[in-house]
Amino acid sequence: MEYQLGDYCFSPAEYLPQRLFEAITEARVENPELVVAECARRRRRGRLTLDGRLVILATDHPGRRVTGIPGDPLAMGDRHSYLARALRVLLAPGSAGVSPVTGRRPEDDYRGDAGATL
Repeated sequence: MEYQLGDYCFSPAEYLPQRLFEAITEARVENPELVVAECARRRRRGRLTLDGRLVILATDHPGRRVTGIPGDPLAMGDRHSYLARALRVLLAPGSAGVSPVTGRRPEDDYRGDAGATL
């Protein structure tokens, strides 16, 4: 799903190369505990936010069967495109992390009540 804003055109295939997407998919299938191990290794920040602002990306939409946007009922159904868009947000300055579980508050995960997501 490519989109354009003014002169900027976002291309998932350019932002997340196919070989990297395939490597991520292979790791999730062949070594699913890798993600848990990497989360455990992450160093936590001292405070949730330094300036009172926090950008957290919710990535649970397909898991809740929310795959559409106006005009395209399967826009979020393409995993490669979805991951590329999530990566774009996560790499932006000010992004704090991902909140992948519906119904949880980011501060719950930050306090260690449910595992590392921030």
